[in-house]
Amino acid sequence: MSGFRFIRYLADYDVARVVLSRPPLNIMSVEMMREMAAALDEAAGRPGLKALVLSGDGKAFSASPARWRCRSPARSSTPPRPRACRCCA
Repeated sequence: MSGFRFIRYLADYDVARVVLSRPPLNIMSVEMMREMAAALDEAAGRPGLKALVLSGDGKAFSASPARWRCRSPARSSTPPRPRACRCCA
């Protein structure tokens, strides 16, 4: 499968590999998550697949979700909790 902007999907014989490709920290975005879902669907449909390897280009596997893309940030007096925002969930 090709046409991905933020990941690379490679499959040979019985091993598939998904590489996050937004160096240096591979910060997750909604678009990257959609591409990962499509690559995982492709891998799930491969008969005889025995392993799936997740890796990342650059310094880190993945830093965190890109919260700056949220359209409606939560406003609260309490400290933020690790969770997806409403617009990205």
